[in-house]
Amino acid sequence: MGSESGTTADFQAMLLSTSIQMLLFSFEACLCYKLVYQVPHMQWYLVFMPLFLLSVISIVICGWGWKKERPLDLELLFAVNLLQFVMLVLRLERLITWSWQIILIPLWIMLGVCSIAVIYYIALTAILVCTNDIVPSMRTPRTAASFLYSLSNFCLILFLSLLVSKLDNPANEQSFVVLFLPYHVCMASLVMSAFYQVCRVMSLIPRSSLSRVSVFIDVC
Repeated sequence: MGSESGTTADFQAMLLSTSIQMLLFSFEACLCYKLVYQVPHMQWYLVFMPLFLLSVISIVICGWGWKKERPLDLELLFAVNLLQFVMLVLRLERLITWSWQIILIPLWIMLGVCSIAVIYYIALTAILVCTNDIVPSMRTPRTAASFLYSLSNFCLILFLSLLVSKLDNPANEQSFVVLFLPYHVCMASLVMSAFYQVCRVMSLIPRSSLSRVSVFIDVC
């Protein structure tokens, strides 16, 4: 009975993940169509409609995930950014003329919460390392994770600050290549963190299990 419920939950998670990817693809397709062909009758709220649906669906998925004890990083990100998407549409449609610094307040709040979490993680890691309350084999992974998290968070805040300055000051001649450098560094640090976590998980898997997987792949 337990295995059947687990299989059903996995299948539901696969369907939900597929729907999220399809909505993201729809938004990207609409955005590219709007920007490339400059379609006047295509309003911005139509372009952002997949993201609105995605945010609402993500709220439902978060409730389902907490009930099933599933990780929900991407879904939670879209669920909390519903207000941000609405404010972006209102600004792009010129229904409000607030500065971009005010428009991006929901994003600033989210980055502030992330900064608090990163500071807490760094402080906890420093305390554990200094008091020798952590396994020696875990010191390097926690230190590396603290560095990568702090780097990605700092670069994201710097990128958002530069972007707001560029959008609110049309006379700003700063190149978009320079403007997006912190964003690229942030993405690179997140990719490195993801690969590092995968390598850690692979190192914890017994060699006998890995040999069985390799034999299975060779047979296939």
